[in-house]
Amino acid sequence: MFFTVVIPTRNRPELAAIALRSVLGQDFQDFEVVVSDNSGEEDAGRLRAEVAKAADDRVRYVRPPGELDMGEHWEFAVGQARGEYVGYLTDRMAFRRDALSILHGEITARGSEVVSYSSSGILEVQSPYRLQRPPFSGRTETFRSDWVVSLLAHSVAPWGAPCMLNSFASRQLIAAMTSVYGTLMASIAPDAAFCVHVLDHVDRFDYVDRPLMVSFGHAWSNGAGFGSGQLNDSSREFAQRVARRGGLPFAPIPEIVNNLNIRANEYGRMRSEQRSGRFVELDIRSYCDELAAELQLQGTKATSEDWSRLEDFMRAHGVARANVIPERSRLKRLAQPVLLAASDWLGINPLNRPVGRFATVEGALRYDEAHTPRPNSKQSGFLRDRDRARLAAAGVGLS
Repeated sequence: MFFTVVIPTRNRPELAAIALRSVLGQDFQDFEVVVSDNSGEEDAGRLRAEVAKAADDRVRYVRPPGELDMGEHWEFAVGQARGEYVGYLTDRMAFRRDALSILHGEITARGSEVVSYSSSGILEVQSPYRLQRPPFSGRTETFRSDWVVSLLAHSVAPWGAPCMLNSFASRQLIAAMTSVYGTLMASIAPDAAFCVHVLDHVDRFDYVDRPLMVSFGHAWSNGAGFGSGQLNDSSREFAQRVARRGGLPFAPIPEIVNNLNIRANEYGRMRSEQRSGRFVELDIRSYCDELAAELQLQGTKATSEDWSRLEDFMRAHGVARANVIPERSRLKRLAQPVLLAASDWLGINPLNRPVGRFATVEGALRYDEAHTPRPNSKQSGFLRDRDRARLAAAGVGLS
């Protein structure tokens, strides 16, 4: 078979069922689905029932021998794959119906070892929900790994970097990397760990600049919890797991647990183990700027201890007060209500940005499937506008 889609899940059977249905509804049929269930017994029973309800022999339900940390679970699950290309769809994601056919076409045309892609998201902060579509060109592009590593060194995480949850990799490549590194995802952040292994091992990868899936379930997202400072059960459990593992020893400030520092830890760990020589020292000014931006985004939820740690670190390294580049420009913030009103009252979709008013996730997914997103940007969506601004301020080239 051509694809293995791995759905790793833990104690979220209803969400995993949505992900599973999105794979079984594909217009490309040469695939298998591995539902890898790291749940407790009660939730596992409910998910087994959902898999049985699907009644499809392309679906395999597996369980690890015991409850695992997320990284170890992802590592276990990849070993169950039989397809030529392997990708992950978490239990907070759903593929568009044409995702695998598009990826199959790009992989066979280009001979890709690794191909990543973009995604839309459902905004669930408050009801009614909205569908957020990213800026994208519709093109497929090839990016050099050394250039992407240079972005990571400046604390910029490109939207299209291959993090396994937004990419497919050949099973031959996965086997080759495993023989070199031992494990690829058995770390604190398995998606970021996979990404740095790929960037160390391959010279280039392909990126399909189209949203082929939709993410949702932010109430269960580690990243959303850390980014907002409003920790949910998943982010609290993640922080506890980090503490059990001894913190973030490869990050410049190991005591701060947030999205930037988690990525910095995986970068630093790969720098200590790299084969390529691409992973240079982190740019400390960029690191401090971005850490300040994330703490500022958390607002009053950011702890005074974390601000004190950052300020002490900056003084020790002779870094001036951080230059925080906002998530959105003032113009975009002012225009947002107008765009939403046009969506609600006029039934149009300005700039393919937040659209619709949906009572449920399933309603937003149905809308997305019925209204194919169209290219809305001449620039590649591989980087976001804020990332371009940060790189320009740091004097880093955009190619």
